[in-house]
Amino acid sequence: MWRKAWCFLVVSAWGVGGLDAMAGPGNGAKVAEQCVSCHGARGISSGPLWPNLKGQRAEYMIKQLKDFKRGVRRDPMMTLLVQSLTEEDMRDVSLYFSGLE
Repeated sequence: MWRKAWCFLVVSAWGVGGLDAMAGPGNGAKVAEQCVSCHGARGISSGPLWPNLKGQRAEYMIKQLKDFKRGVRRDPMMTLLVQSLTEEDMRDVSLYFSGLE
């Protein structure tokens, strides 16, 4: 919990990658529920086909999610899942996974 809060504060204070104070890792845990079957409950993938998200840089994950939503990256499951995500959801879930220990 402490690390997630610290990560959020540092990222918010620096404004890295356009992340702002509106993003909250609390909502990220809720958004991440749909990621569990492939990326694991704690961000460790359930198989070699899916990347581990635990500890990934938030900016990187946000870019990937946006690319899936815009169709720049293609994967049937990811494309379907990201369509309902807002930009705030993408920031929140990225902060959530990046802050996992």
